[in-house]
Amino acid sequence: MMIKSNQMKKKFTLIEVIIAISLLVTVIGILFLGTGTVMSSWEQLGRHTKSLEELFLLDRSLDSILTNIIPMTWPNEENNKQESLFTGDSDRVVFSYIHSFNRLEDGAIRTCNMFVEDEALVIYYCERPPFPENLNSEIVKRSILAYDIDSVRFTYVDLDEGNLEFKDTWEDEDYLPLGIRVDVRFMNGTRQSWFRRTAGSSFYERWGKYEQKERT
Repeated sequence: MMIKSNQMKKKFTLIEVIIAISLLVTVIGILFLGTGTVMSSWEQLGRHTKSLEELFLLDRSLDSILTNIIPMTWPNEENNKQESLFTGDSDRVVFSYIHSFNRLEDGAIRTCNMFVEDEALVIYYCERPPFPENLNSEIVKRSILAYDIDSVRFTYVDLDEGNLEFKDTWEDEDYLPLGIRVDVRFMNGTRQSWFRRTAGSSFYERWGKYEQKERT
């Protein structure tokens, strides 16, 4: 005798199906939200890291350049008078500095012009003075120190009766400023400042005890 057992099959109601789908959608939404938050944090960390790396590069560049600025004169073609190659404006500076070299024919002194061009802090330089007026000259090379730059401001430090004096321009002086301050404004609105002592200003420096020299 065969006994047939009737198995009861449970059927889900519409409400239970809706609740299950809602829970599934909620879980998936939480997963997507968490993933999006992690990706956003990762991208933000990446941008922050890149920004710090660019600042470190700019810091090292300014440190190696500004701290090696030296007094340099060159005869004027009109009167053959020796004139300083250093000229400082609020938005650009022309100077000579000592740098490491790979070839003897390049020499160890560069004459440079630093300013902002096309939203970048650039430096034009040549291996032999004086610096030409034409930036497209064959002897001129161009390097980019930093990108996304809105503006730059140079300030020059002098010594007046033992007190530091900050000047917006430096022209017609036969000696170097004691130091140069560089204020950089980036395109995102942030600002950074650097202050570096120049390599040497013979007007103020001497061996032995310091004594301020009288200007003539």
